[in-house]
Amino acid sequence: AAMAYARALELEPAGARGYTNLGVACERLGRYQFAVEIYEHGTSSTLPDAGLLGNYAMLLYRAGQRERAHEVARAAAALDPNRPQVAAVLAAVSGEAITSGPLAAELSQPLNDLRFGVARPLADLLAAVRAAAGSGS
Repeated sequence: AAMAYARALELEPAGARGYTNLGVACERLGRYQFAVEIYEHGTSSTLPDAGLLGNYAMLLYRAGQRERAHEVARAAAALDPNRPQVAAVLAAVSGEAITSGPLAAELSQPLNDLRFGVARPLADLLAAVRAAAGSGS
């Protein structure tokens, strides 16, 4: 799926759905740094999108970037307050214990060593994603 979403972004780089789908595919492959960079490209290349921002907020939170996660989740909530990721991140950042639901386990798993604000050019990123997806790594 990651290869197909990367190709879709090459064809339509202004679509938030493409960034969201590719970011989620990278997360499922355990390629969290790719997901961070994809979400960062998406947030600067498309119109604001609650799904994209919600997913990015989840990664920020899991990486310990609580203040930035809160900002991004609030921006997503302004667009769609009913998004589960947005509600979960806002609750967690506010100190509420998230003990049940599908996002509870995800929020409790920290991600270390992620770099933010260093996204490589989109063409290079998409080539790296395709190479990783093609090799199965």
